[in-house]
Amino acid sequence: MRGWMVPLPLPAVNPHLTGHWGGIRPFAACCSIVCRRPRPRQAEARLQAGPAWGDGDYVFAGPDGRPADPDKVSHAFATVAGTVGMEWAHLHSLRHSHATLLFAAGVPLKTVSSRLGHSTIAITADLYTHAFEGEQDQAAKAIDRALQRVSGP
Repeated sequence: MRGWMVPLPLPAVNPHLTGHWGGIRPFAACCSIVCRRPRPRQAEARLQAGPAWGDGDYVFAGPDGRPADPDKVSHAFATVAGTVGMEWAHLHSLRHSHATLLFAAGVPLKTVSSRLGHSTIAITADLYTHAFEGEQDQAAKAIDRALQRVSGP
């Protein structure tokens, strides 16, 4: 998204995200690399703004370092998505993809819920039930294996 700013300073060794809900979330290395690309442009904007630069370090910041308007960020994402044939994708889709991929990789519900900033795991479970559809078959097979070990073939 040309023109959008990314956070400074970006930690080099142990990248983490801090959410408005508090706490620290590890930041994926591949995302850290992408966020570093516009870093020189943001450093230049920070110097030009001087004391007017906002206090926070935001992934999407305006020219004054303050948070960018979320609608503008979403619109910019939609524009970029459209240019690569993904008109259906919305910025929020990345959040859902993130959660779904974590579940597919076997990350526990509590961990995913925490990363998303949900107040309870029930919220996460309700929103992502589609990610658990294959688990009923896995559960049935697991109980079959356990019972066969106990009772024999």
